[in-house]
Amino acid sequence: MTQAEQGTAQEVPLVTLVVTPRERWGLAETSLLSIRDMTSTPFDLIYVDGGMPKRVRTRIEQICRDARYRLLPSNRFLTPNEARNRGAREARTKYVVFIDNDVFVSENWLDALIREAEASGAEVVAPITCQGTPHHRQIHQAGGTFATSAEAFFALPMGERKIDEQMFLQRTDLADPAVPLSAFDTQLCEFHCVLIRRDTLEKMGWLDENMLATKEHLDFCMSLSEAGGRVRIEPRSVVTYVFPNRLNPMVVADYPYFMLRWSPRWQMDSLVHFGEKWGLGDDPYIEERRAKLQWRHVEGIVRPSLNKVPVVKDNELLNRAGRKIMRSSLTVVSDLMARRHAMQRRSREP
Repeated sequence: MTQAEQGTAQEVPLVTLVVTPRERWGLAETSLLSIRDMTSTPFDLIYVDGGMPKRVRTRIEQICRDARYRLLPSNRFLTPNEARNRGAREARTKYVVFIDNDVFVSENWLDALIREAEASGAEVVAPITCQGTPHHRQIHQAGGTFATSAEAFFALPMGERKIDEQMFLQRTDLADPAVPLSAFDTQLCEFHCVLIRRDTLEKMGWLDENMLATKEHLDFCMSLSEAGGRVRIEPRSVVTYVFPNRLNPMVVADYPYFMLRWSPRWQMDSLVHFGEKWGLGDDPYIEERRAKLQWRHVEGIVRPSLNKVPVVKDNELLNRAGRKIMRSSLTVVSDLMARRHAMQRRSREP
């Protein structure tokens, strides 16, 4: 092979980045620019629309045109696994990286993931995921477990299994000496950012689209483990996801998708499906999550909205009444949105 041919071969991407909505749109543009500007390793990119507001779509379309990324349109909201499957099925590379639209990457993040996947042969390699601002400072997760022993979990009869979910190094400073410096095996990683062999996804029958809104990462990693696959964490790859808070608040245009994405109905349906699929019986893990179905609505929409109303903000009685009314209203509206989405899925509306 000539030097020119070698150079051309080196430029052929091994990976397709599939960018999908997590819960809002306000950071979509700056997140995509982070990927574009901080990634030197060759890659293809498929951006899954998932129902973006027009203003956001206009900017994303422009970036995709300029950078020769592919934009997959959608005229309705998509569940996270719907969006991931749409993008992954269009990919033609050895690896797929799922990355949420509120994630910011660091230098060499992608190169480190690919190198570890090639060296280890693992089906899945994930970075250390940090949270909040400033970026790449506080760890959100660096692997985890779904059971004390995966082998013992799968050996138990259906109905007797129990989930023991642990996320490693949460809220630890990235510079802490406890943070590993080299790659290691783990049972769990999250979908904020994860590299997966595309043929693994195909063999597994893609991601389970009945996992609508919560614990889809847990379901995937359990399915992979049951099939004998491996998950690795590569600490030399670091990304950060930015959750809605006072410094990075949602805007009104974010509310409709956020309401549906974290609707109690979607979460409840996901938990029921998850429990039945894995034979969890009366596992307290499921019950604990059922008790928290409204907390994202409360923290993402209710509290920030009430804090903008001077009289209500400073009066505990009015604040409590406002929270109750808004929680109930959001549950009703998001339930209607979930029912409409179910009808659209059944009719296979694009």
